[in-house]
Amino acid sequence: MVIFDKMLKFLEVNQEFLYLNKDCDFNDVVFEFEDDDYTDYGWKINTNIFQLNFAGCSDWFYFISVPNTDLKNYKNNLDQYPIYSVDLESGVLKKESNNFRDFFKRWFNDEKLKYFSKKCIKQEIPKCIEIQQDI
Repeated sequence: MVIFDKMLKFLEVNQEFLYLNKDCDFNDVVFEFEDDDYTDYGWKINTNIFQLNFAGCSDWFYFISVPNTDLKNYKNNLDQYPIYSVDLESGVLKKESNNFRDFFKRWFNDEKLKYFSKKCIKQEIPKCIEIQQDI
């Protein structure tokens, strides 16, 4: 099983825990790939993104940035990419953790996360660019 499938299974199995945990802002699992620069709410993120969650009615979410150069192989090491958050009302984007394992350590112990790498792929933080919208 490739790491992509392990990540998806982990999120599906733990969906209810994440949703019901009062200390968790992750909410609903989305786990969707958006290529060719994600655009929404008048902002464009200058990378391909792998969106991890749907944050209810809020205008933000967690995601993994997958550069064009990695599109052929990202499913084999998706857990090694940093996780970012973006607030689409303000255009603020920030790094949340070095990888999938580190991100979920706030809610799960090492035993639950043992299948995920401790390695981290270094990358430049993506940018949120305001775009003009015709009204």
